[in-house]
Amino acid sequence: MMRKIITIAAMIVSPLCLVAQDFEITPNGDGNNDTWEVTTGNELAENNSVAIYNRRGDLVYNASPYKNDWNGEDIQGELLPNDSYYYILDDGINATPQIGFLTLDRAL
Repeated sequence: MMRKIITIAAMIVSPLCLVAQDFEITPNGDGNNDTWEVTTGNELAENNSVAIYNRRGDLVYNASPYKNDWNGEDIQGELLPNDSYYYILDDGINATPQIGFLTLDRAL
């Protein structure tokens, strides 16, 4: 008998520690919400990092340090499709990384 292993992951978001100015980015070149900007109430620490994953859990972008410049391109510089993406942000200040999601929509 073959058994299937099912993994369930829980995601906890702590919005009090993280202020993301754009949980939806619209990188269409109009100058509004073209990049994902993150603050922690102060400037991001120099030792911050961010990783962004698609809904299948594939790493599509990472940066260390993150400079508030993700515009919806993957690691190879290819445009990612409109979709929801999940991030893990280590702001370099808090001990616990912040986890959440954002929406990419070039049509807006």
